[in-house]
Amino acid sequence: MHIHFTIEVQCENTEPSRVVPRIEEKIFEFAGDDDNEVEIGKIGGYLVLVGRAFDEEESLFDAMDSIDQSVHDCYAALFNPDNADELWSESVRALYSDNVSAMNVLFIQTIELYPNLASIEIAPIIRETIATFGSECGIVACRAPTM
Repeated sequence: MHIHFTIEVQCENTEPSRVVPRIEEKIFEFAGDDDNEVEIGKIGGYLVLVGRAFDEEESLFDAMDSIDQSVHDCYAALFNPDNADELWSESVRALYSDNVSAMNVLFIQTIELYPNLASIEIAPIIRETIATFGSECGIVACRAPTM
């Protein structure tokens, strides 16, 4: 199994969302005994560049709110919009004892395995995603699936 990661960055982008680039991952497996790779699923998410937002004086609320509802919900769950002196929400500060290791956030928004392959173990895929993008992140958040 292997993963192709894609992150899109637009040069000279002035939109608030530039500090929250989209990450797309396609998951592949080799079919049978040959070298033909078959796409078996995908992961989508965002890398919330909190430090960049501060450096460029960009509002995290504006950036995350401009993308979609689940990214806005991630903002509401993790950040404290009411107090500029406290970056993280009360629940994050309580969970991490005010000791979040880095400012950036990896937000895994969707994980999709194609129905005929839904029995594949996703833990290695998640571990690789976190190892690739989460090393500079203090928090990895994942959107709960809707039932």
